[in-house]
Amino acid sequence: MSYASILTHFAAEPEAEARLMLAADLANQFDAALIGVGAEFFEPPSIAQSVGYVDGETLVAEATAVRDDLQRAKVRFLEIGKTVRAGSDWRAGVGLPWELVAEEARAADLIVCGQDRPDRWGLHNHANPGDVLMLAGRPVLIAPAKLAKIDASSVLVAWKDTRESRRAVLDAMPFLTRAKQVLIAEVCERADEEDARSRTADVAEYLGRHGVKCSTAVRECGHGQPSAALLQMAAMQDAGLIVAGGYGHARFREWVFGGVTRDLLAGATRAAVLLSH
Repeated sequence: MSYASILTHFAAEPEAEARLMLAADLANQFDAALIGVGAEFFEPPSIAQSVGYVDGETLVAEATAVRDDLQRAKVRFLEIGKTVRAGSDWRAGVGLPWELVAEEARAADLIVCGQDRPDRWGLHNHANPGDVLMLAGRPVLIAPAKLAKIDASSVLVAWKDTRESRRAVLDAMPFLTRAKQVLIAEVCERADEEDARSRTADVAEYLGRHGVKCSTAVRECGHGQPSAALLQMAAMQDAGLIVAGGYGHARFREWVFGGVTRDLLAGATRAAVLLSH
């Protein structure tokens, strides 16, 4: 089992450069084709948004800026695409980035996105990873800013006994079968520790049948967020990749009350995160 095609959104901005390099490196690791998606939407000036009116001259200027941005992104993508042994393909359009990325996901096994942004301004050229995850029907790998290469020799699987976690383990199998060490970790209440050990042992046994060497760990969540404990375990494991199910709870609930998915979308700084929904 491997990835035959990897897709990434690429915009003409400095923070997207490392992500493109990472996606190209992954494509070569898995002998996969690389698909680049250029997508950008008009972002009227804030003063125009406040009064609810945009004049024709502004719209023409915005359309020209979007076209120029997409052309710059295409030129740079094609330069990097030449380094991908299995070939590369560029696709572009004017529209909401996460919607276009999700549409083009029909051609890909894995999507590479940037992290969630703390504010909602400037999303005209950013493929929000949470939206992509909910729409695409494909695993989404979220790369921290400036991370140009993943060392997935050590992987942490953030286990919770949900449909999304089971899907994530299967979707991450190309990484897991190559890893030198895989830790199946569950954070739970003290009263649930015995069941958690049984669950993680089942996952380790399942992966062992696929040739994956695993260890397990169960940690009591205490009064902190489970995501903080998971990130701490990933750091102790020196994991370059965290695998988890995404939005096991309703997404609106995570927006309001917080949750592991939301924290992983924005908070992982040392490791990439692979999420499945």
